[in-house]
Amino acid sequence: MPALILAMLAATPKHDTRYLIHNFATCQDAASYSAAHPILGRYTYRLRASLADTRITDAGRTNVEGRGRVLIFVSNSQLQLPRWSWRGMSVHQRAAYDAFLAALRQHELGHQTIAQQTIGTRSVDITVLSHSRAGVERALQAAMQTQLQSAASELLRNEQLYDRVTEHGRRQSEAVLYGFPGGPDVEFSCS
Repeated sequence: MPALILAMLAATPKHDTRYLIHNFATCQDAASYSAAHPILGRYTYRLRASLADTRITDAGRTNVEGRGRVLIFVSNSQLQLPRWSWRGMSVHQRAAYDAFLAALRQHELGHQTIAQQTIGTRSVDITVLSHSRAGVERALQAAMQTQLQSAASELLRNEQLYDRVTEHGRRQSEAVLYGFPGGPDVEFSCS
C-alpha cells in the first residue's frame, strides 16, 4: 500500500477548471473591472495527510512506542478563471482578451508549481511515546496534524510571497528574479 500511495503522490496533480462568467456592456467596462480587481483568477486545493507504515511496540515496562510515516499531498485542486464577454467584441479585443486570459492562467498555474515544489511528495517519519496503545494512536494523529499544519504554513508563506512580488500576476515577468515561475504580465486593455 505505501508504494501505491507514493506513486499517486508522484503523479502530477490534475485540476478542474471553473469559469466565472461576467457579461460587460463594453470592452472598456471589462478593462475598468480588471484595473479595479487585483485578483481575477485563483488556484485552490486542499492539503491532506495520511499515516503509513505505522508500527506500535512495547518500549519498556510502562511505555508504548509508535512509529509511522506522514504523507502530505495536494488534492482537490481547481483553477478558477474569468470568462468575459461584451457586445460587439472586435477581433482585436478578442485577441487582447485571449492574451490576458493566457497570462492569467499561467500565473495561477504558478501557484500549482509552487504547491508541487513546496509539498511534492512530502514524507516525514515520526516517533511518539505514551503509556498506552490508545495514547500512542492519539499521539500519532496529533503528530500528523502538526506536520500538516507546518506544511500548510510553509506553502501559504511561499504563495503569499509569489503574489506579493508579482502583484497577483500584474508583474509576472519579475517572478523569476525571486525563483518563481515567470511569464507575461497579466494585463487587459481594449486599446
